[in-house]
Amino acid sequence: AYTAGDYELALSYFLQSNRLAPNKNVAFNAARCFAQLGRYPEAYRWYMDAAAGISDPAAKKTLDAEVAAILPKVTVFDLQSD
Repeated sequence: AYTAGDYELALSYFLQSNRLAPNKNVAFNAARCFAQLGRYPEAYRWYMDAAAGISDPAAKKTLDAEVAAILPKVTVFDLQSD
């Protein structure tokens, strides 16, 4: 579905899969779908979920590039409280 450009359908499959067995690769694919759909805040969140489990340098480089591409389209706050 993703290759065919049906990002809504692909996203539904990825989200279902992630509910059954959370996985950083599925989170990355869901993030890509959200980005393709212009849903950048959701894409950012899912990219961050995927980043938490990535140890491969090539995969990290790909993820960082995709995050950099959407970062101008989201606002990120780091809120800390005591």
